[in-house]
Amino acid sequence: MRTFYRLLVVGGVVLLSFWGCGGDQNIQSLIDLKAPATVRNPAAFPADQKVRLTWTANTEAALVGYNVYRSTSSSQGYTQVGSTGINQSPYFEDEGPDLNGDGIPDGLVNNIRYFYKITAFDRNGRESTFDLAAVVNAIPGSLPAGTQDLEVINVRGYAGNSRTIITWDLNLSSLVYGYNIYRNQVGENSIYALVAIVPQGTNYFADTAVSNNCEFIYQVAPITRELAEGRRTQSRTLRVQEGDSTVPKPPGSDTNNGSASAVATDNGIQLAWGRPTQNTDGTIIGQNNQVNDLVGGGFIIKRGNNFEGEFKPVGIVENIGTELSFSYVDPFGTSSDYYIVTAFDVTGNESAPSDVISVNNYVPAMVQGVDAFASSSIGQIVVTWNASAKAVDGYRVYRSESRDSGYAEVSGLLANTVTSFTDADSKLETGKTYWYKVQAEASDKRGSLSTAASATPGPSSGIFYLEGEDATVTVSNPLHFAALSRQSFPAPFSANGVLFVQMSASAVANTSFAQLDWLMDIDATGGLTPIVRSYDVYLITVRNSSSGIFGLTIKELLASTLAAPYNCPGMQVSSKDFFRSTFGYPPVPSVERIGALCFPDEAQATQSTLPVFERIVMTLSYQGYNSAIAQGVGELYIDALVLVRR
Repeated sequence: MRTFYRLLVVGGVVLLSFWGCGGDQNIQSLIDLKAPATVRNPAAFPADQKVRLTWTANTEAALVGYNVYRSTSSSQGYTQVGSTGINQSPYFEDEGPDLNGDGIPDGLVNNIRYFYKITAFDRNGRESTFDLAAVVNAIPGSLPAGTQDLEVINVRGYAGNSRTIITWDLNLSSLVYGYNIYRNQVGENSIYALVAIVPQGTNYFADTAVSNNCEFIYQVAPITRELAEGRRTQSRTLRVQEGDSTVPKPPGSDTNNGSASAVATDNGIQLAWGRPTQNTDGTIIGQNNQVNDLVGGGFIIKRGNNFEGEFKPVGIVENIGTELSFSYVDPFGTSSDYYIVTAFDVTGNESAPSDVISVNNYVPAMVQGVDAFASSSIGQIVVTWNASAKAVDGYRVYRSESRDSGYAEVSGLLANTVTSFTDADSKLETGKTYWYKVQAEASDKRGSLSTAASATPGPSSGIFYLEGEDATVTVSNPLHFAALSRQSFPAPFSANGVLFVQMSASAVANTSFAQLDWLMDIDATGGLTPIVRSYDVYLITVRNSSSGIFGLTIKELLASTLAAPYNCPGMQVSSKDFFRSTFGYPPVPSVERIGALCFPDEAQATQSTLPVFERIVMTLSYQGYNSAIAQGVGELYIDALVLVRR
């Protein structure tokens, strides 16, 4: 199978990727008997020990690529020296043969004239007529004056999860037309492959065609309009990897080290910001015997011409030490441009952006002091924050089920006098953690999202989890069971475990078969005045297409036997079908209110001076299975029984 490479143009950047030819035959290929047209407008440009060829792209729908032929005679002796894939602006660089077999082209001989022909071929193997192909020629080594002295400086890089970014200082010579970007994977070979060509005025390249746990080195070389190349400048070694769990907060988040700011100077726009001192999980960077993983990390400076538009990298500050404040001068920025700065640590974690800053345009600063906690009302969360130091029109609150992504607005624009918000969404699940961020707004401009705060829905007290895997299980008839075990389930399951019950083929319907017991000191008040409290009862389970139908009886054992005013009967669900036809992966908990329960504090009811645990008992009875179950007689995953005080 012949191997080619394809050039893709994205936003002015030419990207190269490798692929193999092939594909299924179809009716169109059988009736398409016409070869591609002759390649038009070929041109050859010399460089040191190489020649670059360009031509106008063919337009055939079945086109696959182009073949390049070379000779030292214009009329004979042509041999194929390479192929290239389709592209809007195709080109091929002839760097000569690999004479010593080390996998690296050894270069063409300078000051010798080489002749070239280029043909097009399609997916059916048909090639344009070779004899009709135009001949072009070039003499390598004949470079424009000053070309070999062209170079860039300050090639700097960032490596994260399956991606890298490199930046460099622009070379402002009138000869420079763009930049060649080369990449080498450390340890694989010594070849630097051309991976992109970017136009003059662009001083960054973002690479997503890299794999984790590998190291890469980049080289950047300026090129002329004739595609002659200057000297290459090399980056440091960049290790691509998935970051650890400690993501730094944004630059400027610790105002003691300095907020993000921008001022105009004679040399350009000078940006300044302070070092973050915390991670997003609240831990202090470098404390409690933890490595200060910002040392060796750095910052990425990004610029945009619209505060809500795309911010593109313009510079990187890398390999930082323990400094508390930093600065960067953008020589090509203007006072009306907008900037953000992100921090990255040595494992590749990149922070959320700093405040959006500009010399002439006011954008609200990041809201500080964001906190979240359970409301005193059932199923609600309260979010609070500090008022902005400068005037704003109001605030917006965002919620996510993940700390670092997926935030959606839940509040609308709140008044600028408001510094709290109660999330009373009926979709909030008891026992589940939610994350919140707050954003200030002024003159239709929204600031950066705050750092995140998390909470679980209320009530703020009086919620008790009886974990399924922690229950003491008494089995009345083992023949009913095919399986009874405790299994580990990851978050968001409560306490990361469940109790798994699977009925056997001999299980008899309408029969109680197991009792689950929990002992817990619930709602002790420390006094002797009788208090009988009521609780809503929620059951957290995993439902799937094999779940059966079960009956449940729940009671506090002592309260069900006491005389008034302490007597509290239990609750009963005679038949509950846990079947669910759709079952995704990973599994998600299903939370449902199944009834209510009351009981007094045991220490009060018995007037004991010693703690007395409440004993909550749930009896399971088998009621059959849904007719949609193809096999078996039903199963049940119990994550937790949750009591929520009214």
